[in-house]
Amino acid sequence: MSSKGQVTVPKIVRDALGVKEGDVIVFRVDGDRALLARTPDFLDLGGTIHVPRGEAKRRLGPRDRSDTRGACAQAPVSAFVDTNVLVRHLTGDPPAMAACASAYLRAELELFLAHLIVAETVYVLESFYVAPRVRVAQVVRSLLALNAIVVVDRDVLLRAVEVYETDRLDFAEAYLVACAESTGVERIASFDRSIDRVTTVERIEPDRPAR
Repeated sequence: MSSKGQVTVPKIVRDALGVKEGDVIVFRVDGDRALLARTPDFLDLGGTIHVPRGEAKRRLGPRDRSDTRGACAQAPVSAFVDTNVLVRHLTGDPPAMAACASAYLRAELELFLAHLIVAETVYVLESFYVAPRVRVAQVVRSLLALNAIVVVDRDVLLRAVEVYETDRLDFAEAYLVACAESTGVERIASFDRSIDRVTTVERIEPDRPAR
């Protein structure tokens, strides 16, 4: 290990994981071990999120029931990307919308990703598609590593994903932890005791008003 904490991944490990120059890798602590994993390309995750029985009829709300004829024919433009585009790509459902979403994500050179959309994507994958926490974390990391994605304060989102996955907080609380750390405030006013699992911040529980 270098004085800056840098390590060289041995070739046998790189070959086993299929890691190449430019790939994003993540370290996860498991007891007294550190696990190394490659972050897959978000574009390669199309259709990999399982759609539970009956979910195909539920969709994501009225926005997804619109007529999709000709939707793939629009010219690529810079835009803010919405949750339903990401989820359609990931689930491959419904097929027509999923094909349009995947093609758009591959063609677009610059897409702006709002933090709120990240939070909503996590919620949708967990609640509607019952995706496990580790899988959701992998998907979000892959999304943030996509070359076309432009996001404000990527490090805050990556830290939120880390807390969400390792400390098993809900994503909203994990995001608060990341924000409290990055701003130096390091205190969170909340009744949610799960925040106490993170030792880098202090949870402040509001007192009852004096009578």
